[in-house]
Amino acid sequence: MEALLRWAHPTRGLVPPLAFILVAEETGLILPIGRWVLETACHQLRDWQRRFPAAENLAVSVNLSARQFAESSLISNVAAILDHAGLEPGCLELEITESVVMDQSEASVERLRGLRALGVKLVLDDFGTGYSSLSYLRRLPLDTIKIDRSFVSGLGGADPADGPIVQAVIALAHGLGIDVVAEGIETEAQLGSLRGLACDRGQGYWFARPLPDVAMETLLSGAVGDRVVLGTP
Repeated sequence: MEALLRWAHPTRGLVPPLAFILVAEETGLILPIGRWVLETACHQLRDWQRRFPAAENLAVSVNLSARQFAESSLISNVAAILDHAGLEPGCLELEITESVVMDQSEASVERLRGLRALGVKLVLDDFGTGYSSLSYLRRLPLDTIKIDRSFVSGLGGADPADGPIVQAVIALAHGLGIDVVAEGIETEAQLGSLRGLACDRGQGYWFARPLPDVAMETLLSGAVGDRVVLGTP
């Protein structure tokens, strides 16, 4: 699962993150918001693990903003949240973008190593849309790379140029011992192409649209996930 943030506005309804995250970053409000999201996701997941046998080994991904990642107290904050929630560190995946890593350079590597030492999984989000420097990729202690939906959308015949790009990313990641998740899978043709390219996992509307907690509990009562293993039929 991936925790998705929406602003429940009294008149505008559910406001997507692109409409308010930038302002939150600029004002510093992203720090309390980000901590609340992380706390909520960890506590909710632990609750589901206790209540639903199918969720026993379920993990949740949470995005870290640039300002969150730059905080000197990040590692201790994550450790405290995991401890308070009673959640195994391996059940938490923290997602960062390429631009966040590049902006911090050496400090980024040390911070990532500190998070990895806690036992959490580290995910590089939207791979291919930023710097995509191979020199930094081999130095980062990553567990997973996420292929951006802009490359996935062309699979299955929509854009023949996307196939070789996705294939190259998957081969590169696997060569470095890194898992690969394809984002934005919306068609059976895209899923079939990714299976053929040996992509490990995927997420997108083909599996499930974003769900509120009550709907997610209904799903967990019978089956887990909006991600599947792609390497098998």
